[in-house]
Amino acid sequence: APLGAEEAPTRNLRSKLLAATNTDLEGLTLKDPPQFFPDLLDRLKLGDIVYLPPLRDRFEDLPDLVVCFVRQAEDELPGAYRGRGIDSSVYDLLTSYDWPGNIRELGSCIKQAVNTYKHMELLAPRCIELPRAAGGRFHGVLRQPHAKELTNSTLAEPPSIEAPFSP
Repeated sequence: APLGAEEAPTRNLRSKLLAATNTDLEGLTLKDPPQFFPDLLDRLKLGDIVYLPPLRDRFEDLPDLVVCFVRQAEDELPGAYRGRGIDSSVYDLLTSYDWPGNIRELGSCIKQAVNTYKHMELLAPRCIELPRAAGGRFHGVLRQPHAKELTNSTLAEPPSIEAPFSP
C-alpha cells in the first residue's frame, strides 16, 4: 500500500500446498510438549490427504515408472539412444529389491543404467545395478544377471576389489 493509504489493497490469491512426510504428524502433535503444531496439522487436513504406500508395496507401478525414468534419462543425455525397449525380465529384477529409497532410488538406478549403456536399444537386466544389502548395511553395487540367482554366500560378503600393488 502507498505510504499514508488508509486501506491496503486486496488481492485474490489461489495457491496449493503439497507436503510429504514419512512421519506420523498426528503422533507428534500428541506429545508433551507437541513436536508439531496441532493447528498447522488441522489446516493441512482441510485439503485432500493422499496416502501413497512405499514402492515395495506397489510393484504394479514399476512398468510405468521405469518407462518414465528411461525416457527422462534419454532426453537428458546427449547422444543417448531414444525410444529403447525394456526387457520384461528387468521388472523381475527390480521387484527382487525392497527400494528403501522409494521412487528416488529407482529413478537413480534407471538413470544410471541409461547413462552407462546410452547406445543400447534394449534395457536388459545386465544393465541394472542394484544396491546390495546384507544385514541391513549397504555394501556397494553388484552387477548381476538376475538378483534371484544370488546365493547366500554371495550375500554374506561384500565384493572384493583387487588392485595391483606398486612399490
